Amino acid sequence: MKRILVFLLVLGIGFLSSCNKNEEHISGTTSEEIIDKRTFIGTLFDVTHVNEEQKIIIDDSNRELIELSSREILVDGSGNSYYIADINHPILVGKTPIYNDVSSLFKVVSFLEKEASYYLADSSQEEINNEILAYMRTTNIEYDTSIWKAVCGESKKLRDCLINQDTGGLNPNDYFASFLDKSLFNKELYPSTKEEYINKYLFLIDPIRNEEIIDLVHFVGVLDGTCLNTGSKLDVFPYNQLEERYYRMVVSWAGDLQTAAVAITKNELIDITFEEILKREDLTFDLPDLIADMDGTNIGLNLDLSKVSSLSKLLEDYFEGITLNKDREEKFINSVAVQSEYAEGDEKDKFTKLSYEMLKLDQDGNEYDDGSALGNFGKYFYLIDDEGSICDIKYRRHLSEAFVRYFVS
Repeated sequence: MKRILVFLLVLGIGFLSSCNKNEEHISGTTSEEIIDKRTFIGTLFDVTHVNEEQKIIIDDSNRELIELSSREILVDGSGNSYYIADINHPILVGKTPIYNDVSSLFKVVSFLEKEASYYLADSSQEEINNEILAYMRTTNIEYDTSIWKAVCGESKKLRDCLINQDTGGLNPNDYFASFLDKSLFNKELYPSTKEEYINKYLFLIDPIRNEEIIDLVHFVGVLDGTCLNTGSKLDVFPYNQLEERYYRMVVSWAGDLQTAAVAITKNELIDITFEEILKREDLTFDLPDLIADMDGTNIGLNLDLSKVSSLSKLLEDYFEGITLNKDREEKFINSVAVQSEYAEGDEKDKFTKLSYEMLKLDQDGNEYDDGSALGNFGKYFYLIDDEGSICDIKYRRHLSEAFVRYFVS
């Protein structure tokens, strides 16, 4: 579904300590420096974790608690009572510039994998991968609603760990600073990117056509909603009315296609081409959405989160493959054909039939009904106009033909 992109502006980046307001930040393992919170806007933190013994002074605020504990109380040369605590302490070991490109995304995901492996060491691989996808998806609060939680699962462990560390807590959006701040866009590497896209937030440069972009969080949302083993409990309408394969379509390309049908009906655009639809954000299905839908579906459809050991490597392999082979659309046609579960016809036939079906049309362009009233209502939920009716068939028929023509012809 088309979502209006809401960004969370990064206000400050750096390590915060709740143990000592004047605590010095350790760079590497030896030298020390005080970090200006603004220093690392647009950079990726590379953090390792060490256990560090710290002398904690006992005063009136904690004396009773400490005396009741099993800690050994010591006295220093000045007569201060103290105890030794073994505190987990994240330290910055380096920084890597990130830009709005897929190679930077790989770095961010790789970094989150390290953090998830550390903080969620007792979790399964499936849970860790779920947490990473959920973390990225909820960077945009529009993808943190009850419906998205129902489809993708509600996973907050990684986010909570990174926010609530006793020392070194980092705001989740600090890792996405370059995706949020247009001033950090790398114009030298991507001179042909349209200015209108540079003014957007949370986007990736399309590696195939670098003048175009991918809606970053839409892509992650589609991926998270399409892949296997999301841990989701589909108890939110309309998804609780659907078979799994349908909600995995409606959360991605089919949902965008349905809302576009409502939009062109409302605007009475009976002759518009699909290429023209993609150029108009007000019609709910623009090109950044389509690219995100294709990539999220291509990767997520056969992605079993319980078996993937490295999401960053999987993403890297996919984007390198489609950049080299220029076969993103072909992969998408095949992915939709697999989603259709039709037994007869080649991939293009199956793609065509399912595209029609998701607009409530049979293969001849007439009203389609498989006999399940409640299931059909869920399946076509996003085809409903402001009056509560399925939008006009002539616009659905036109859109289905235009959508299929865009890919198949």
